[in-house]
Amino acid sequence: MRKYLICLIAMLPLLSLSAQVISFDLPQYMTPLYDSYSQNYMNTVANGRGNTGAADNGGIGQILINPAGFTIDQGSLDIEMSIKPPTKELDRALGKRYSSPVPFGLIGISQKLSDKLMGAIVYSMPKSVTYDDYSIVMNQGVYLLQRFPTYNLHQFTAALAYHIQDFSVGLNLHNQIHYLDDITYFRTFDRVSEIKYSFRPQLGVNYNASRLSVGATFMPEQALEIDSPYKYYDSVQPMKVTGGIKLNVGERNFLIDADYEQFSAINSAYADRLILKAGYELLSGDSVYRLGFLSVPEVYHGAYVMDANTTTTADTSLVWLNVPNSGVIRSHDQRFVTIGYSKKFKVGSVNLSFMQDVVGYAPVSQINLAVDLYLSTFKAKDIIKP
Repeated sequence: MRKYLICLIAMLPLLSLSAQVISFDLPQYMTPLYDSYSQNYMNTVANGRGNTGAADNGGIGQILINPAGFTIDQGSLDIEMSIKPPTKELDRALGKRYSSPVPFGLIGISQKLSDKLMGAIVYSMPKSVTYDDYSIVMNQGVYLLQRFPTYNLHQFTAALAYHIQDFSVGLNLHNQIHYLDDITYFRTFDRVSEIKYSFRPQLGVNYNASRLSVGATFMPEQALEIDSPYKYYDSVQPMKVTGGIKLNVGERNFLIDADYEQFSAINSAYADRLILKAGYELLSGDSVYRLGFLSVPEVYHGAYVMDANTTTTADTSLVWLNVPNSGVIRSHDQRFVTIGYSKKFKVGSVNLSFMQDVVGYAPVSQINLAVDLYLSTFKAKDIIKP
């Protein structure tokens, strides 16, 4: 009991600064309030240069930046590993943390369907977070009920890109599976899990001149409804627009991107988010060296109240007096610095990147390793010599 009183006292100054107390429009860790950790930055090559690339051309990873820039000389298999070390929580003073236990980024296969048409199928995990942990002390401290609220976004993408000289268009058909486990609800001991499917198309365009390239993508707003046992969520996945430019100077490339996401469509208390990115890369023989920076503003900081069981089955035992039913999201703007490296080989390439938030309240790091292998590598005649 004492630690929760200390937690409440510590939050009082923050509560006085909050203009309002919000409730959740989606299950707690699915909301954009936790994007600072749950967001997985995909595409190892792009991450090394600040997650830029809306105006660039590339392999399978490029699909997740701008499908219009997806271009290959031959079919390939791409596997990407993504590691996010745990970091401290944003909203409570209980010494808990967020983690992402599965070190997986994407796997995809691509093929050149014609001289102008490219196709690919990709599985990726754009978001993943587990809260360690939401605990309920029972029987006067004899028993501890631990919960590990989890949200994972599994995404299966079918992509096409069509190239006409310097101009290209691309289309992503994202089939998303939202997996939620141990959803946090006050006044119930039930462990609630949900699986929700959503479909999100994404259109991209790209124009490549001799030295200057421009690109953009658009993903429309999509309705999202989740009917859980204790709350019906009638929400949306917000519109997202990305634009970028790339300047080529000899062996050097300079890239600038901007991502805009309309989070106010979910809740009027949320700010729309504009992410600014900058990247640089140097080509040296079969190697590429990269540096980057991206600025990620918060969507909201302030107080919230947890979703609760308000049905006739609501548990009213005294144990809930020791369980916090609210919190305060601290200010958590992020500034990432990034570094990356690629090495090309006869059978494909290896790519590395590292991202580090240098100003956030709960600093986030991400390490990516990707291996791209040409499908021709797997042909028996290339592996087994007579």
